[in-house]
Amino acid sequence: LFIFGPWVEYGIDRQLTKHTYGSATVAISARMGVLLRLKFIRGNQTFTIPLPLSQDVLPSAIFYATIVPTLAYLVLDRLIIQPFARSEQEREQKKHEDEAREKQSEHRREAMNAQEVLRSLVEQIKDKEGSQGLIILEAYYGHLTSIINESSIKIIDVSIPLQTLVKDSTLKIETTVSKSNLTGFYDPCIGEEKSLFIKYSFHSHIHSVTYKDLDPVILPNRNHLIL
Repeated sequence: LFIFGPWVEYGIDRQLTKHTYGSATVAISARMGVLLRLKFIRGNQTFTIPLPLSQDVLPSAIFYATIVPTLAYLVLDRLIIQPFARSEQEREQKKHEDEAREKQSEHRREAMNAQEVLRSLVEQIKDKEGSQGLIILEAYYGHLTSIINESSIKIIDVSIPLQTLVKDSTLKIETTVSKSNLTGFYDPCIGEEKSLFIKYSFHSHIHSVTYKDLDPVILPNRNHLIL
């Protein structure tokens, strides 16, 4: 026995929004009748609304106490909760996209500044390599298609930083992490598949090759020779 005598309780609880939960409970007792209790929780705040529907245990009161909150929830869910949740999700997604674009712009500035610093070093390396050495003619990194569009915002010219990695007519990138972490590189197409295209001259012969982002790079290679 409880304070109001024997009773039966049943109900539902749902997450209404990201930070709000709601519940509807029907309590039935011979002494207190039929009671509908609504509860809303948001953060550390709890709101409880008791709604006495009948002092007697009437089937009609039990029916309405059960059906009305369910129908009300379905209507609110369709007209308010779902649209609000979608709007909230879109705002969060836009916030993340804006942050990603801002970070990407920052990385781009850092990469371009690094390339400017490396530009003078490239000429020294080319002079040292000479016409028979390893000279990077073209190099593009990003979301590459069958036809490379140099104006695409999804690819970047990385011929300068790659040339600075040439030593004794050899270029090696043995790391298997994203090449966007290399000096003078950045990720121009976040979340998309990236590749590295290189066109180079070795012993006065033209070579070309395309690597996946995580592939190690070793130049020169006779298999890259353009016949």
